[in-house]
Amino acid sequence: MVLFHGTNEIGAISIVENGINLKKGLSFTDFGKGFYATKDPEFAWSCGKRKLDTRTESRIAVIKFEFDLDAASPLIRLFDPANGGYNLEWAQFIANNRCGPSYVKAIGATDHNLDFRYAICRGNTADGDVTDFTKKLSKEKRPVRVDEVSIFMRDRRQQYPEQFTFHTEEALRYISKIERVI
Repeated sequence: MVLFHGTNEIGAISIVENGINLKKGLSFTDFGKGFYATKDPEFAWSCGKRKLDTRTESRIAVIKFEFDLDAASPLIRLFDPANGGYNLEWAQFIANNRCGPSYVKAIGATDHNLDFRYAICRGNTADGDVTDFTKKLSKEKRPVRVDEVSIFMRDRRQQYPEQFTFHTEEALRYISKIERVI
C-alpha cells in the first residue's frame, strides 16, 4: 500500500535522508504521538501546509512510501472506516490521547496510546476543530457522551481520508521506499 505524509521541505529531506524520527511527532494528537500518514496525497499536502515555517521560507513537501499492510496487520489498532468508524469508542480514544495522562487517570480510561501500547493505529481523522472540545472534557474530567461523537467528525460533505499512525520503531520496519514527491 502506498501512503503519503505531508510536511515542510526541510522535514521531507530529513525523512528521506535519515529515516523517520518518531521523537519529532507531536504529543496529544488523535492516535497519540507518532508519524501520521494517509492514502490521499492531496490531504497529505494540506497537512504539510500547516507545517510551514515562514522564518526559513520553507515550502510544502509530501513524501511517499510503501507500507506492508498485510505483514503489519497484527500490530494495528483498527477503527474500521468501512463500518462507519465514527463511534463512541473511536471518539473516546481520540479524547484520551488528546487530553493526556491526567485526564485518562481522572476518568479511569484504559484505551489510549499515551504509552505507545499500539504500534500502529488506523482509522478516521478527527475534526481539527475538536481541540476546544477536548480542552473542555479535560477540565470537566468526564468521558465523551454518545451524543457528542459528531463533534469529532469532519464535515461529511467533503471526503477526508483515514489516517495511519506509526508509534514504535517496530512499526517503522513495515515502511520502505521513502521518497519526496512534491
